[in-house]
Amino acid sequence: MFSLSRTLVSLSVAIILTGIAGCSVTGERDQVPVDQAVGLALQPPRVRLIEKGESPRNPLIFQDHNTPTQAATVKVGSSLSQQISTGDTLSLQPSLDAASPAVTTLKVTAESVPAQQSEESTRSVFLKVRSANSDTDLDTARGFGFGWFADDSGRISSVNFAAPTQATDAARAQTEDSLLTLVGLPVVFPQEPVGVGARWTVESRITSASASYLQDMTFELLERFGSVVRLGVSVQQRPSQGAIEAQGEKLEVISAESVSEGELVIDTSHPLPVSGSLKIIARVIYAAAGNEVRVVQDNSTVVEFVPPQ
Repeated sequence: MFSLSRTLVSLSVAIILTGIAGCSVTGERDQVPVDQAVGLALQPPRVRLIEKGESPRNPLIFQDHNTPTQAATVKVGSSLSQQISTGDTLSLQPSLDAASPAVTTLKVTAESVPAQQSEESTRSVFLKVRSANSDTDLDTARGFGFGWFADDSGRISSVNFAAPTQATDAARAQTEDSLLTLVGLPVVFPQEPVGVGARWTVESRITSASASYLQDMTFELLERFGSVVRLGVSVQQRPSQGAIEAQGEKLEVISAESVSEGELVIDTSHPLPVSGSLKIIARVIYAAAGNEVRVVQDNSTVVEFVPPQ
């Protein structure tokens, strides 16, 4: 049987061993000692407008600079399952009902200030984990700092993070994975003015040391009331390479299908959505030439922003 490494992974790129200036996750506001910040440079996504929507049309931009700190509860889960099957017993399209990974609940505070020393970005967003799942050692991640550079449209160019010194290795990894999954599904607005009914795509290449995949997020502007917008969201994910090697076998991608559902409420005066959820399951099927055996990998992701109480 084939044994494959994960082909759809959480957002991760080449590690820069120093903190990113202007988006520091350390400082006087940290009451919990943290390690030196680690930074990740991201490849900016491509935004393509499909429909401009109805009149009136106005720009959509984040205006969260120096606004009050946002308190938020975020639930994030991701998982990969693998099965061996044959062509006559296999559905090419996965079931969204099967997307039920274990969820990490993070209570965070978020604030945004004008970016410093950055030509590509105008905003420096900082998240701090106030509490996490208390039934495991994940609670040792309290004080985890996470920040990113972005422009006013939401395009993220880099992230950095610093784990609490007291955090266990498992807590560090789980919290980092959850936060990277979060920024791997960014809300990005088009540059053009838009109205209700507007649709646009955000196309990203997400890579790691072991694999990479392409992701298309499609947004639809459903409602707009002042600084608050309601967006419909769908996501497609597919491998960026047509084949992989596993135990000396060349396995080719013969199918890549995604199903998703999502709706988010954004207050552009805050860095994070105020409510809503995304649910995605991507199925990739691999096969070796002349072999009826199929290797099926389902990558599930769920993200939920709990409304303030």
